[in-house]
Amino acid sequence: ATAALPSMAAAVALAAAATVATATGQARSTQSAQAIAAVAALCAAEEGGDEEAAALYKQAYSIEKEASGLRAPNLALYLQMLSVVYHRQGKFEAASLTLEEAASVLEAVRGPSHASVAAVRQVIAKLQTSAAPTLDVA
Repeated sequence: ATAALPSMAAAVALAAAATVATATGQARSTQSAQAIAAVAALCAAEEGGDEEAAALYKQAYSIEKEASGLRAPNLALYLQMLSVVYHRQGKFEAASLTLEEAASVLEAVRGPSHASVAAVRQVIAKLQTSAAPTLDVA
C-alpha cells in the first residue's frame, strides 16, 4: 500500500490542478488550498510523511486565509488536521496551541456555543491533562 501512495498523491494533485485551472479568483485559491490539504492527508497516511503533511497543511491554511480571511471554516479544518500531525510527532504543546487557534476560528464562524467549538475545546482539555492523550478531532 505504501508503494501505491505516492502515485495516488500524484493523481490527486493532477486532478486538483485540473480543477483549479478552471477556477478564478478566490475560488481558485480556495480550491488550491483544498487540493494541497488532500495531498497532505495522503502524506500523513504514509509512514514517515508527517513532516511533509505538516508543511502542506500550513500551506493550505495560508492560501485559504489569504483568499477567504479569518472566518473561513476550512481554516479550522486545516488547523485540526495539523494538530493531529503534531500529536503523532509528540509535539503536544504545538498540537494544543494549534487546536486553540482552530477553536477561535470556529467561534468566529459558528459562534461560541456551536457543538464543533465544544468538541475542539474538549480535545484541548484532554491534551492539557495528559502527557500523550488520544487525539480525535476529525
